[in-house]
Amino acid sequence: MFVTKAASDPLRRLASELKASIADQRDLDRREQLLGLEPDGRYGSHDPRLLHLSELARATTKPDRELSRAYWFARSDLWLAPPASALKRALGATRLVGERYSDHLPEPERLGLQWLSSELLTGIVVAVVRLAADSYQQPEAIFDVRMAERLAEGLADYRSLEQMSRAVDEYLAGVLSEAGVAPGKLVQSLGAFAPRPPAYADRLLELIHRFAQAPRAAADAPRLADAQFGAALLGNSDFDWAAADHEESARLLRLASALITRQTRLPESLASAIAEPRDPSPPTKLGDPSEAPHESERRPSSPGRASGSVGVTHAEGSSIDLKAAKSGSGSGDPVRPGSDDPTLFGQS
Repeated sequence: MFVTKAASDPLRRLASELKASIADQRDLDRREQLLGLEPDGRYGSHDPRLLHLSELARATTKPDRELSRAYWFARSDLWLAPPASALKRALGATRLVGERYSDHLPEPERLGLQWLSSELLTGIVVAVVRLAADSYQQPEAIFDVRMAERLAEGLADYRSLEQMSRAVDEYLAGVLSEAGVAPGKLVQSLGAFAPRPPAYADRLLELIHRFAQAPRAAADAPRLADAQFGAALLGNSDFDWAAADHEESARLLRLASALITRQTRLPESLASAIAEPRDPSPPTKLGDPSEAPHESERRPSSPGRASGSVGVTHAEGSSIDLKAAKSGSGSGDPVRPGSDDPTLFGQS
């Protein structure tokens, strides 16, 4: 997509022939009017009252070279790169932000990093939804193989990495054979440079399939995440956290939050806007755990949740019997696709 001050008709025809899109100020004004966007409307993280936070984030990250790279990634490639690549890099950037963040930082730095983590987490949700769209359109087995290849890629694509690995193996096999190494040990030393997906690949695939199994809720998940982060940064008291239309989307966000926080060790306060069920009371501001609601004040878990002997902690404060849940026997219902079962991501 290209943006210009005034798009002429010939320029629009050229963009159409190139299968590109072009927009100018007139297009943006028209779209805002059609969508009913007003200056005082709710825009999530793009609320006019939050615009200064991006500048705080820029000032906070500028002295730190690695954080500065994370900031510019969140401002560009996070939204433009292929989803698998964007997701992998966003997890790395989120891990870095979590390492630098502290509730005891000066307020401008704390707010700047809160804004940056919100952008990264929302971008991860967007990437998961884009990948879920691919999963929705093809058999799981085919998608899983292709996704594993995408996750194994680095600066080079998967095929190139495979070719380099085979070349290294052939060279190494020749050297070891001349050195008289036993065939058994020679085989063990091969494949060291073969491309492999990260350790979290299986958990990520399951998360993507959960999103794909609830396409309507998945489509709303990025907007809900953006709105929740925006409301949390503003401390809005008029945001309807308990909107019934978004309950399944909120459930998917809790699953995504479980994976993100496990893989990045992100402080819980930075992900709390999408990690915890909310009631219509004013949300707490990110980064201020002292204002978080007491466990007894949170919304009770949904009826029919299983409870039993294994004692795995549920995201909403109950426990579930894994054996009973999987078999459908015992006191609880079987775990269904779309539920916010924390065991989806394993136990730490």
